[in-house]
Amino acid sequence: MQPRVSVLFHGIPRSEAVEAATARWIERLGNICDRIQHCTVRIDRPHQHDHTSRFQIGLEIAIPGDEIVVSHHGAETDIYVALAEAFTTARRRLIDRLHIRRGA
Repeated sequence: MQPRVSVLFHGIPRSEAVEAATARWIERLGNICDRIQHCTVRIDRPHQHDHTSRFQIGLEIAIPGDEIVVSHHGAETDIYVALAEAFTTARRRLIDRLHIRRGA
């Protein structure tokens, strides 16, 4: 089952390349847990006029009976690195939740 995915851009124009990168990250999470129902990704660049401003990435990942929320306010000015950091955090949290559910 493919999860529903919403990618929301704030302060930057929509990018198909960023959406594709997001889809690849979600697919990687799907390899860990095939029960992801929905994923909302918020990409924000509060000061779009400043090319040195940092990206803020918000993730909400719904699995049956639980939700994983990541709010990443990193030091990255590269959107792909910021996405990688946010999804890496989400991956760790997802693995932790699955271990807790399995009683590990």
